[in-house]
Amino acid sequence: MAYPTHRTHRSSEPGARKIGKKTWLITGCSSGLGQHLAQAVAARGDQLVATARNVETLQALAQQYPDTVRVCALDVTQPEAAKAAVALAIEVFGGLDVLVNNAGYGLFGAIEEGTPDDYRPMFDVNVFGLIGVTRAALPELRRRRGGRIVKGLRVIMVEPGPFRTAFLGSSIAVARRRISDYDQTAASDASIATATTASSRATRPRLLA
Repeated sequence: MAYPTHRTHRSSEPGARKIGKKTWLITGCSSGLGQHLAQAVAARGDQLVATARNVETLQALAQQYPDTVRVCALDVTQPEAAKAAVALAIEVFGGLDVLVNNAGYGLFGAIEEGTPDDYRPMFDVNVFGLIGVTRAALPELRRRRGGRIVKGLRVIMVEPGPFRTAFLGSSIAVARRRISDYDQTAASDASIATATTASSRATRPRLLA
């Protein structure tokens, strides 16, 4: 379901494409890299359909850029929701130029500690969800004879030391089963899955389009 923002002072009618402006659809905009990228796209003046499972997390961005940002609830495992997000971009902004498949998460733990209940949902989101959203966008990109599709970064395991980034915390699940033999490995310190220190600084993403 789409949640259009207040439309006062629009400089163009719905469905009209602005010359020189790109239209983006970004998944997983509620936090982390997706949130920073959405803010950068909007600040540049491009048109954006920002999506998240909880659309309330996007309302501040939509209110800040009422003419160029629309928000849409999207669970990437639901193909019909992906089609609705693409349809919103076409209806409001006249098309789609850039799809960023950012939604996803990693699993923190040793392979032996992971269970099907831990890792199968991850593949539903990171693999099959990505395919579903991409399939929803491709007909419009083919119609336009161009566009860009970007896949977000997900770190599954890094050895021997911890991998730290300010974008990591909200995108990592921790294996529910613990095996003591792995206590001396990087998989033993679950705190790095959510750690953000004062010295870690989120690098603002460079726009690709």
